[in-house]
Amino acid sequence: MKKIIDDICEHIGRHGLWRGKLLRAINEGILEESLDEIKQTKHIGEWAYNIVPEEFRKSEHYSELIDIHNRFHETVAKVAELAISGKKEKALKMMESHGEFGIVSRELTNFLVKIRKLYCS
Repeated sequence: MKKIIDDICEHIGRHGLWRGKLLRAINEGILEESLDEIKQTKHIGEWAYNIVPEEFRKSEHYSELIDIHNRFHETVAKVAELAISGKKEKALKMMESHGEFGIVSRELTNFLVKIRKLYCS
């Protein structure tokens, strides 16, 4: 289980990087990844689908993780599309703490912290 905890910590950090990537896209019109790449499940998705031990995949937490993660990447893609199409104000609204990205980002991070605590104790 320690491996899961270490992986969760790493993925919390990786998802935190999206905020900076999106703000750069909004302010400079530059995306580091294509929209198709953003829409795909990445990093934690690969981990959640392929590496997670069987006991975690059978838990109620696993399906919730997949759902939140997918919603996160869908939201990242929406912000990125707005950013590269010149809709800066709409994209910035989504990035606010009460905006769609702010909400789903916080939800994903909180969920990962919860899982880390559950499986760490």
